Amino acid sequence: MPKPYTALVIIDANVTNDWRNEVSAWLVDTGCLVMMAWGNDCSLWDDAVDWANLEKFSYEVPDGETISTTWHENEDIIDVFHAARFNIFAFDERTNERLLILDINDAPRETEIRKLYDFARTTDIEMNEEKNDKHFSKIFKSIKFIQILFFLLFAAGSMFGWHIHTVYRSFLASSPIGEPLFERDLLEDYGTAIIDELASNNVKAAIISRSGQPRAKLPEGVEYTHSAFWLYEPKADGTPYYAVYNLYHGVENRLISSLVKDDPADFLKLTREHDVGIIIPNTETQESLVNYINSPRYGEVHQINYSLISNPFDERYQNCNEFMLDSLAAMMWDTPNSNLIKMGLKDMLKPTELKTSFIREKIGPIIDERLIINDHDGPILTTTRQTLAHFLEAHEVLKKAYVLDLTK
Repeated sequence: MPKPYTALVIIDANVTNDWRNEVSAWLVDTGCLVMMAWGNDCSLWDDAVDWANLEKFSYEVPDGETISTTWHENEDIIDVFHAARFNIFAFDERTNERLLILDINDAPRETEIRKLYDFARTTDIEMNEEKNDKHFSKIFKSIKFIQILFFLLFAAGSMFGWHIHTVYRSFLASSPIGEPLFERDLLEDYGTAIIDELASNNVKAAIISRSGQPRAKLPEGVEYTHSAFWLYEPKADGTPYYAVYNLYHGVENRLISSLVKDDPADFLKLTREHDVGIIIPNTETQESLVNYINSPRYGEVHQINYSLISNPFDERYQNCNEFMLDSLAAMMWDTPNSNLIKMGLKDMLKPTELKTSFIREKIGPIIDERLIINDHDGPILTTTRQTLAHFLEAHEVLKKAYVLDLTK
């Protein structure tokens, strides 16, 4: 059986159809598996070899016996030599290193053909070296680009991380842990001022909000970052006093929250402003709140999974303001069913929408684990002091909502 080979047919002379067919049949019979034609009527040689291949096997060519044919009209002969010597072998690896150059010409020119072939090989080596140089140059440039890009991303991430830790990190922060900005004596005075304000108005239960960040750094639509229920619980000697009922996230595990009772000065420990927001329900609702918070029902809608920006329409997470909203709804609608509460809130409540960028949404949760957003299908919606006031107002039980300046 003849060894397979590649044939490059160079046609520089006019031939008859019969002679072309005869030569094509000879190529098929002698083991040609790849035929490339260049020159006069090269497309006809492509067809002739295909037909010869079919006729040899009575038009039922066995697997592995089909000849691959190409024709290269209007192409440079050097490029065709390149293809014959290096590229075309991909058609059939059995033809590797066996190349027949069939020069159809009026006069012998073996020397010229060999020179062309050698030139093609030399040029190919140079081209490969040039390609390698360009390839490594591209790799080097790519590496430099990646290094620069990584540095820019690192710088941007660092800046954003700084932003998260200095600005966004305390947004809606429900925690008693942190360095106070004001002296304890001042916080005690501020706590006393709130107590006096509420007691003088005979308030039994109120919602008080403080800001854990300078207001200028808070997102649009947010005035305060933490709220709690304040219940009138006078001291043994009759001195007016209010106990503060908070939801705080943990210290070691900040994704778990608990319900904590503390005093006014501790509630104000992380305040960064000299005022608080006060929401006072009507007298009947105040009495209901006192009874509810002092009953076993208090905490029935507490979701321990904590998120700074929890969605008030979703049951999976909760922050301090959402806990208060859920508690008000559970008390007023007389149900501990969180699913029913969320459905009811969707029908009547408009929460606060936070304007966040794509980068902040994607990078924020990486830098601060409390910034969970998978409970938000679209806009980032969360509960704020305004949401709590809106809920009470919608039920016509809001007596008063205002800001108390603690410096007066």
